[in-house]
Amino acid sequence: MRKINKNYLVIESLIILAIIIFFIWTIVSIVQKDYQIVADRIIGLVFGIVALFEYRRLRISIPVLIISIMALFMHHMKLYGNVYFGIPFDRIQHFIGVFAVA
Repeated sequence: MRKINKNYLVIESLIILAIIIFFIWTIVSIVQKDYQIVADRIIGLVFGIVALFEYRRLRISIPVLIISIMALFMHHMKLYGNVYFGIPFDRIQHFIGVFAVA
């Protein structure tokens, strides 16, 4: 019997949760006829599916996965033009995105 690493179980669970959320979010966008963001949400869904199959080869750790998912969610929330604590949202998002890529 194969021993299951607890980190892999957590990573798989997080990725599957993100896939489900992006799938539901895509359906909601289609139902609400917000076609402008549907393609981006489908790309997020594809990223999740690829990550599910490739995370071991890519050696994705839990903190990196959480930051990456957070960066994708922030990108898809359409908060452009907002300012938080005097900092434009676009700069906050790109700051988080740099950590996701690194």
